Amino acid sequence: MAYATRADIENIFGKSNVEQWADLDNLKVQVDITARITTALADAVEFVDDTLRAGPYALPLTGTHATLKRLTAILAGVRLYEARGVQDINDVTGQPIHKYVWHKQDADRTLKRILAGQLRLDEPDEASMVPAVVTEDDDDD
Repeated sequence: MAYATRADIENIFGKSNVEQWADLDNLKVQVDITARITTALADAVEFVDDTLRAGPYALPLTGTHATLKRLTAILAGVRLYEARGVQDINDVTGQPIHKYVWHKQDADRTLKRILAGQLRLDEPDEASMVPAVVTEDDDDD
């Protein structure tokens, strides 16, 4: 299941950036570019699902969740950017870093908040919620 699309990544990072990041061979072969974007999206979905596995939602999530779409698109876009081997140097620490690391860190923090129940996804489908556990005591009513 895809939580985001190529267009979602392009809306955040720009169409030409995404195209360039996904073109590792610099040959402008659209089939290869599309395959890399598809793989980045699948990897992002897997990362989101793995992160949220012990959380309040059954996976894979169903329905449309704007937050989930944004997080998945960010993670996929950053993955494409990192595949280019692009690094900058942090002016303060002198450590290698890239300019989109903030996006990745923000996505990670948001996923952890969802996992902890501190942030609820916008109007999740009832079918995607983890079913309530019924104990024997509940049956006595």
